[in-house]
Amino acid sequence: MLHSAAVDFPLIGTQLKTTGLRGNLFALVISLVIVAWGAQGVARSIQTAFNTLWNVPFTDRPNFGVTILRSFGLLAVMALSILATGLLSGVGSLNDSLGITLRIVAFIGSAAINVGAFLLAFRLATARSVPFRCFVRSAIIAALVWQALLAAVSLLVEHEVRHAQELYGTFGIVLGLLAWLHLQSLLTLLAVEADVVRVRRLWPRSAVPPLTRADRLAYADYAKTTMRRPDHEVNVDVQFSMDMPASTDMPASTDTPFAAAPEAPTDDPRTEL
Repeated sequence: MLHSAAVDFPLIGTQLKTTGLRGNLFALVISLVIVAWGAQGVARSIQTAFNTLWNVPFTDRPNFGVTILRSFGLLAVMALSILATGLLSGVGSLNDSLGITLRIVAFIGSAAINVGAFLLAFRLATARSVPFRCFVRSAIIAALVWQALLAAVSLLVEHEVRHAQELYGTFGIVLGLLAWLHLQSLLTLLAVEADVVRVRRLWPRSAVPPLTRADRLAYADYAKTTMRRPDHEVNVDVQFSMDMPASTDMPASTDTPFAAAPEAPTDDPRTEL
């Protein structure tokens, strides 16, 4: 620890050099349990975001128990990826004479590990109704973005934060970590959304009437996402009044945002919208 990068972190580095770090086992266990439960909540939010972007109906999403198991699996995959990336980064700085070569090899190796980890993480975060081939590109893009942001943050910490005063360095690390997490999550969701548009051919979209074919498909998917029972079926007929020519004698029924399909028979278990 005394010869690692930890001594360059504000406050923590000072304690390592002087008194060392001490703690309480009971407090450590309680803290780990709280952190694990809070982290799986973040993983559940990732699953909700991915399934929402893919317009997966609630009937096709995993139940609560499976979602919890997938959340811990997602955390385990990301933790192993971070540990492997950190190990390869440390190997690249072991020998000064071969530093550049080893760093290049370590960077490529960590990128490959991140790609595999993101592919597995995307599979865990997305319902099985979405085929694996649909999100391969977005997983690879997100992994490369992760690798690039890690490299950028490492350079920033090495050249800027490590030379700052303890107070400013602490604030810099905390604020930088929050900004890094926000940027990574935003770019990851954009990559997933781009894959949704590519796979389902949801382009071109229209900002003004009339609606395009992609608009109608998207609105239909939004409605079908709300299915919560397997014995119900949602059929959508998207018909905006703005698609029709303007007229003063337009029937009043066209003022509704959606035109409903005929009602299903009362003895039919399916509900049509």
